[in-house]
Amino acid sequence: GMAVEGLDTLGLIENDVRTTEAMTTGMSIINLATGRLLITSERGVANRLTLCPNLRGTLSSIHKRLTFLAEEKSSALHKFKHFFKSGLAPRESVALKSASTAILGYNKHLAGDIALQREGWGRFGKVQGKGSEETYQFVPEWFMRSLRNELEFREELSGTQLFWGFVNSRREQQIEEEGHREGNAGQFIAAFLYRWWTLKQRRS
Repeated sequence: GMAVEGLDTLGLIENDVRTTEAMTTGMSIINLATGRLLITSERGVANRLTLCPNLRGTLSSIHKRLTFLAEEKSSALHKFKHFFKSGLAPRESVALKSASTAILGYNKHLAGDIALQREGWGRFGKVQGKGSEETYQFVPEWFMRSLRNELEFREELSGTQLFWGFVNSRREQQIEEEGHREGNAGQFIAAFLYRWWTLKQRRS
């Protein structure tokens, strides 16, 4: 281990030869003082840690929300003593719960039927023995085979006119919703300006 004094000397730990060597064989670092994540430089690991765009967007939005809440002086996000005594504010707790829910949902998606179905695990392993001697052995190839079959089906589906029509309908739906929001905002601004102008005319 290594102990340093002050934030200015934290770089001594990150740049220490023992740290850099460990990072080449799988070690990652979370710097709680600066909020930085240093991912291991082991070959191929960084590519596997890439988040899907949907989850990345959700977590980015939640991060912005937490950053905004942390700017309040009463926030417990950057004061451990205050957090230990009073806990998180309701809005902070909701934001962190949202992050946890998003990550859990993504992990369940990765686990496929094993997470979605109560007895889904039974399709991807072997049960041997009976009673107290019963054992279960998970077979990764069986699990991956089901994912490959689904991927092949999606690939075929994406080339159909039916799916193209679905994609276009989603696009048109978003354009329509955005148009309604812009229209409502424009109506609000127009109404506000009209009331302001009317009030000003009466006073003059």
